[in-house]
Amino acid sequence: MSYVPTIEDIAYLAMHQPDKFTSAEQTLRSMSHALRNGNGNVDQTTQVTVRRHYANYQLNGGQPLTESPIPRTSGSAEEDGPDTEFAATCVQCTQDDGCCIKAGSVIDKSHPSRKVEWPPVDGATTLLVVAELQGTQLISDVLVNWEGEENCLAGRSDKPCLLTSGLADGRHQITESTSEASVAYQQHLSLALALGDFIPHDVTLALLAFDSLMSLNALNNQGGRASFQPNQCWPGKDVKEALTVIPYPCTKLDGDVTLAVETSFMTHGVSAQVEAKGTLSGQYGRYELTLEGSADSTGHSQESIPRENDAPGLVGMIVNTIQTMDRYISMGSSNDGIRRNSSNMGSGVILSKSLTFQPTGFELAPVAGSPDLEVKIGSLNSTLSVGVTGRIDLIEAVSAALLSPAGRDMVQNARARMEAGENVNATIQGNLQLSAMGSLTHTVNGSGGESVATYRIPASGEPSEAIFNGIAQEFTGELKILGLAELKLHVEGRVFILSAQAGARGSIHTSWTWEVRSRDGVREKRYIFEGVKVSGEAYAEVDFRRGEDTDDSQSLGIESQTGLADSRLEGEAQVSDLFDRVRSAIDNSNRQAAGDIEGFNPNPRGDDGNGKTIWEPDPKEPEWVPF
Repeated sequence: MSYVPTIEDIAYLAMHQPDKFTSAEQTLRSMSHALRNGNGNVDQTTQVTVRRHYANYQLNGGQPLTESPIPRTSGSAEEDGPDTEFAATCVQCTQDDGCCIKAGSVIDKSHPSRKVEWPPVDGATTLLVVAELQGTQLISDVLVNWEGEENCLAGRSDKPCLLTSGLADGRHQITESTSEASVAYQQHLSLALALGDFIPHDVTLALLAFDSLMSLNALNNQGGRASFQPNQCWPGKDVKEALTVIPYPCTKLDGDVTLAVETSFMTHGVSAQVEAKGTLSGQYGRYELTLEGSADSTGHSQESIPRENDAPGLVGMIVNTIQTMDRYISMGSSNDGIRRNSSNMGSGVILSKSLTFQPTGFELAPVAGSPDLEVKIGSLNSTLSVGVTGRIDLIEAVSAALLSPAGRDMVQNARARMEAGENVNATIQGNLQLSAMGSLTHTVNGSGGESVATYRIPASGEPSEAIFNGIAQEFTGELKILGLAELKLHVEGRVFILSAQAGARGSIHTSWTWEVRSRDGVREKRYIFEGVKVSGEAYAEVDFRRGEDTDDSQSLGIESQTGLADSRLEGEAQVSDLFDRVRSAIDNSNRQAAGDIEGFNPNPRGDDGNGKTIWEPDPKEPEWVPF
């Protein structure tokens, strides 16, 4: 009868003949697990595990066993007593212990009370650290140590050690029982660079620094991490998980900044004028932040609009409003819903934004005796307001939805002739007249008489478990850009009745809305676009001939739209100071929006709501999301 190996036999073979197994380490782990959770060789599951690894041993060239491979003296233990010579070579061990590494820790070098350990204390395996500028890199230094056997008991030269990843020097393992390692933070600021034409660089960095730390959703998107994984033949129950170190960029802010941004979407492209004034000091990662007096920037290219937007908070809102207006203006004169170059359109929109940002005593700091970090906040006051003037040209999209191919050709030919300077008997008007109202406000203050409030960033658990200690936070408001349709169309005697349906909320033809709120300490946002639906019909054919007895003044009207998108509203363009111009534009836009809503008649011809959608609502089901 052939010999049936035991768990101990397979483990011994894996340690002394590792080349006879596909993965000796995996075999040892399986035997360890079976020994802890099985019931010796009587348990059926254990027997299956042993047979499987024994078959793997033979498949890789191992010789079939006729007896236990574990060395014995002559006779049996029962007959001759314990094998004291063999026992003397064995290591004293506990069933759940690792064979070599018994304990260890990873310690924040700058704050030695902060650490994570093997075995884990309260389940903590992640350490958050503040990366400071060392030369040109953001670095945090940690001390790493482990206790146990310095040399592998099975004679393996590559064990024991710690397998590592994410270290600044590129090391992949640490063999010393005591060592120092550096963890680097990779600061990615592509959005800040892309926003250079819309917000001065230091102001962008300050906004990103604040919102990145205040946004719970941003905590999962770090700029680096390092791990330390025990590597030994027989993994221990409490010394098997990797310890992780996650760096955050050093951050400190104080200031009082006011920002004025004017973005113009015109026929010749997109331009922006930006000015910031006030004071700002601090540090964000590699960058020292400074503003004394004022700073400005100017952009003149549609390509300068950021195409990505992963920024949280108010800076993300600024980017999103610019992207949204650019998108719909570009779609306005397209008859297939595909983005076009805005230089081919009869749209003209000026988007004015005012932002105040007043952080006091804002600093990222380690928590003594804990793997967590905390944000210290004296106070914050920030407000974003928006104004919009101008119009989006819808005529091609409306024509595509309501007219026959022949009718669309008639409209397009008439527009082309108008643009060429020809006197055409036509009125072609299909615009969304825009206005805006509302503001977003974010305030953070210490409560209960505390001079400095703290917001704790947890190293372990979900970001939603962040602890707000003494913080009174309010994030509220709504930005709404309204669109009131003005539709008139007749070409060479053919007259159409056109109308736009009320938006989903019934307040006006359409609107773009950005809402924010703070719920249970979590900042949330919601975006709603109501879509655009139109209806119309050809209702008359007028026989019109030019002749000596024809009075042009009795015709249905001749209106050329040449230069429509290139003209800016009178008055605003004459104000030289950008702050005054933006403030005036926002006030005028707010008044116009209020008047549009108050005087709106949703169905002037008694439409029953039927019509064709030229722009779909977005999203279909608006939701509040953290940011």
